[in-house]
Amino acid sequence: NQPDLDVNKRDSAGRSALHHACRAGNLEMVRNIIKLPGVDLNSRTRGGETPLMHAAQSGNIYVVGECLNSRFNPFFKNSLGQTVLDFASKFKNVYGQNLKQTIEQAIA
Repeated sequence: NQPDLDVNKRDSAGRSALHHACRAGNLEMVRNIIKLPGVDLNSRTRGGETPLMHAAQSGNIYVVGECLNSRFNPFFKNSLGQTVLDFASKFKNVYGQNLKQTIEQAIA
């Protein structure tokens, strides 16, 4: 018997395991977490940041792609009015790709 685990449990800043995996750019962990039943793909931290925003902060284009392909919402704004595109704009050359442009193409 396994104990009941709360996949959406949050730390004091409101971050879930999915937020942490996305921020770390850990593709395998992100894939494992999003398979879990009941996972909130769009949970918000106290500052309004989503796992997708954290993925963009990691600069890992593969994690961002996995999130977008898994239907994470790319249109949320955090408490400062920033979107995932604002975070992605810092990464102009990720494996030859501009992360912001890649996201814009994916959500168009």
